Amino acid sequence: VDYMSAGTLRQALDYDKNNSYKSLNTSLSYSEPVSELWTMRLNVSSLFRYSSNDNVAMENGAYSSFYSSYSTTRYNSNTASLFGQYSKGTTTMSLGADLDVKQNWMKATSSGVETESGKGEWAYSLSPYVNLSTTSKDMKTTYYLSSSGSVQMPGVSSMLPSLSVASPTRLSLGNVYLKPYTTEYLMLSIEGSTPKKGNYSIYISNVYNLNSISNAIWYDSNSMMYSIPVNVKKPDASLSSHVSYGT
Repeated sequence: VDYMSAGTLRQALDYDKNNSYKSLNTSLSYSEPVSELWTMRLNVSSLFRYSSNDNVAMENGAYSSFYSSYSTTRYNSNTASLFGQYSKGTTTMSLGADLDVKQNWMKATSSGVETESGKGEWAYSLSPYVNLSTTSKDMKTTYYLSSSGSVQMPGVSSMLPSLSVASPTRLSLGNVYLKPYTTEYLMLSIEGSTPKKGNYSIYISNVYNLNSISNAIWYDSNSMMYSIPVNVKKPDASLSSHVSYGT
């Protein structure tokens, strides 16, 4: 990999990469009808994942501690879901909640500096959800409502504090302090027919994001571009809709 330093082209860096990955996943599910119309289900799952990424840099044939990087990640996710389903005639409804407890512990060394994040820190989230589908008595209109949410941990690649010099004028670095991000979804749809044998559909959806991840970008005096992923402080939401009619 060629890189630039103070506007001078220097010898290519050679990297010796060694990556390892291990995971263990367990789950348990139990379902029980509680009446003629209701069925309840409980799901419990646990995931443990370990990964290590070593990038050993050689500069001019000699080991370079500045451009070398090492990292280990221990990811633990525990989820419990309580789910209830109701069914009668043309109406089906499911509702429940997901409880997520997650930890992402990363220890890394880059440019000779050791960093650590996530140790002893757990992210908790409770995401209720509902799905409702029903058809009118005349069987001409169907309504569907859905609401759900999820919490995601940042990807390992975006947290690695190793400097990427794939492009001499665009340098990027991971961020070990990235936080989990949350996404909530809400969707409503109506489909039906008219007395004149026309068909119509209406879709409305909304997405809400908290702690979403974006890239912070800046330039130095030599027009060298640097970027690093960061959590966006302000939440954002988007609303979309679609209406169609045909005969």
